[in-house]
Amino acid sequence: MPSAPALPSVDEAPGEADARDDGDVLRAAATTTDVLRHRDVAGLDAAERQRLAAMFASLRPTAPVRRTARHERWHRGRLDASRTLRDSLRRMGEPGELAWRRRRVRARRVVLLVDVSGSMSAYADALLRLSHRFVSTQPGCEVFTLGTRLTHVTRVATPRPPTGP
Repeated sequence: MPSAPALPSVDEAPGEADARDDGDVLRAAATTTDVLRHRDVAGLDAAERQRLAAMFASLRPTAPVRRTARHERWHRGRLDASRTLRDSLRRMGEPGELAWRRRRVRARRVVLLVDVSGSMSAYADALLRLSHRFVSTQPGCEVFTLGTRLTHVTRVATPRPPTGP
């Protein structure tokens, strides 16, 4: 298979590209999604805004987790001495199975502060759409808008079930 001619790089003069003979050249193009990921949201046209909304709709955000102070039964981990002892006493001192425990894991609360002031008005629509996605997928997510005052908008951003006839 014949290889495609190499394109001159930005750093070399036009005559230097003909002088070099590279063999196979790998050409790649970015998808529209990849291009959109690195664009400024303020300068998007209507079609790009629709693609951005579709990208937000495909997000599945997950809240970070933290370990709590409480423990739960588990099949391995640290020895649960009190439960093992209670089980042994129930058996009249006969040895039984060892009980194990681990610390519980809880999702952290997510709080989003969305700046909707005049200087950020070009970004407000995209940020509110993103916050709506977080609220619809994360229980306990809180959203506040920040303009001339702080406004709690979680209830407004929460999707409502459709009403029937």
